[in-house]
Amino acid sequence: MAGGISVEGFAACYRTKRDEFVAKVIPLDSSVSNEWLGWLDGRDPFSDEAIRHLQNLIAVDHFMVAATVMRERLPFPLVFRVKKTILPAGERLRAEYDAKGKRGELTQRLGTIDLEPLADLPVISLRAKQPGFLIEALSQAQVLASWTNCPIIYTFDGSKFGSL
Repeated sequence: MAGGISVEGFAACYRTKRDEFVAKVIPLDSSVSNEWLGWLDGRDPFSDEAIRHLQNLIAVDHFMVAATVMRERLPFPLVFRVKKTILPAGERLRAEYDAKGKRGELTQRLGTIDLEPLADLPVISLRAKQPGFLIEALSQAQVLASWTNCPIIYTFDGSKFGSL
């Protein structure tokens, strides 16, 4: 399923004996992390802009990221969750108007409306307040994933101290 969670993705999540939800932990694809790190080029990796950029590089609809990024020679954690709903809805609407050959009507309908409030913004739960390691970020992400039934946690260890 392009851009969404496949049946296999949900099957990778499971429930424990106490019926607790456990998300699948996957290292962030190196092409995604390299593209994001290249894009950063001196920008603050914990800024809203940087987090949204990373979110847009991941083609899954519902996920969390647990990461560490070096700052001032220390690792700082980042944990955020995204559940994309607006973007897929907009794509369906655009496809519907394209199929009818009425894309101009869609532009006329929407005009110059500011769609930023409708964007799929990440829910940031941990953002570089103090140094920390990936295992701490992952621990927090697992708890939050269980509360939100988030099926995937992507990890990225940019700390140079080792990875999971």
